Amino acid sequence: MKTNDWQALPGIGPCLAERIVKNRQKNGEFADLEDLQRVRGIGPATIRRLKRFFLKKGKNLKKQ
Repeated sequence: MKTNDWQALPGIGPCLAERIVKNRQKNGEFADLEDLQRVRGIGPATIRRLKRFFLKKGKNLKKQ
């Protein structure tokens, strides 16, 4: 997913979207949604809010 894709999700603004993309580039793909918590600004409440937008497919997250 690119920065614009992340920004389309509730509660993800431009700065947070950029941190997500940079974290993925530096540390590799997110194996599951909870891995997003390694990004500063994402905690359990954000994960709960985003769950309905993702499904697990193979090893990496896929946007529905």
